[in-house]
Amino acid sequence: MTPVHFDSTNDGVAAAHDAVNLLRDKGYLVSGDLVIVTQGDVMSTIGSTNTTRILTVE
Repeated sequence: MTPVHFDSTNDGVAAAHDAVNLLRDKGYLVSGDLVIVTQGDVMSTIGSTNTTRILTVE
């Protein structure tokens, strides 16, 4: 597991996909990998993490 800080202008699932795409482009991930993303529905609010997603890298 490698935690990575990521800033995005998008919210929700769009931000999660942006992060996964960035990590894929940097070589951390390859197509078919599974990624666990934790995030809050309200971006930039400390303590608002309320969502966990499992995404497959395309």
